[in-house]
Amino acid sequence: MDKNNSKELIQRINSKEFREFFKNNIEVSLNKFEFMRQIILSIAYSLFVISLSIKYLSYTGILENTLKLNAIFALLFLLAFIPFCYNERYKSIAKNIFLKKMLNFVGDFSTQSKTRPSSEKDELNETGLFKYYRNIDCNTLISGRFGDKKFEVQDVALSQHKLFANDFGLVVEIFLDKSVNSHILVTQDAVILNKKLKDLKPINFEDNPKLNNIFHIFSDNSDSVKEFVTDDVVDKLIKLHIKTNKQVSFVFKNKKMYLFIADYNLFDMPFFKSINNVKDYQEMLSDFVEILAIADVVAEVEAMCAK
Repeated sequence: MDKNNSKELIQRINSKEFREFFKNNIEVSLNKFEFMRQIILSIAYSLFVISLSIKYLSYTGILENTLKLNAIFALLFLLAFIPFCYNERYKSIAKNIFLKKMLNFVGDFSTQSKTRPSSEKDELNETGLFKYYRNIDCNTLISGRFGDKKFEVQDVALSQHKLFANDFGLVVEIFLDKSVNSHILVTQDAVILNKKLKDLKPINFEDNPKLNNIFHIFSDNSDSVKEFVTDDVVDKLIKLHIKTNKQVSFVFKNKKMYLFIADYNLFDMPFFKSINNVKDYQEMLSDFVEILAIADVVAEVEAMCAK
């Protein structure tokens, strides 16, 4: 993918070219899922209406209010919610169908489901992007190159116990050319959530009031902060924070730059409305490119530090 072409890509995504691409390559694959979605919702709605009708008729005395009738009401009412148990499974299967095809429109990216090994979980925990979690599960991994930078993007579920996810979000990893000789954390939290990172100290960045109004900086090397936390990096983070309306944080550590957007699922399939609306996918793909554009900013920062 050519460097610094995020604006051109977004223009292509919102053009007639993408709408035709979507119709010829994606919409056909999604039609069966749209039919399945309508069937699931129709069944659930029908059971819900029947159960409430039985309750109403028994309440008004048209039907005799018996224990058997109440049991039928309860059973139908519970059955009405069963289809929604397949919501996430349905969205996951549909997502795997369309994602690879859609990403082909903007670049040569690979997609896969991936379980992070323990070493990578420890690596993410040690960034300070979030508090320490015992379990970090990756649902979808997208990897490739944007401009000059190799990247990985993944949806992560964060939990202390495997049965229950406490938090989730989007993690973007940008691979650097050289190792950063410090650990820099920029977050909207006023304190470091991971209490194990005792070497990081708060840094007052007086040169950039915009940064101090929204973000807090922690590092083990104050000199490195001035090199890597540039105005362009800060402006990009603020734009992402405003656009997503989510908490955004990032880290420079070793040979990576990590970006975390909390409570954010980038390619979340709709369920209670049609999944064949091209505008939804234009918005998803545009947001994806906007997020990846941080790679261009990181490349510029590295170039400045190399001088």
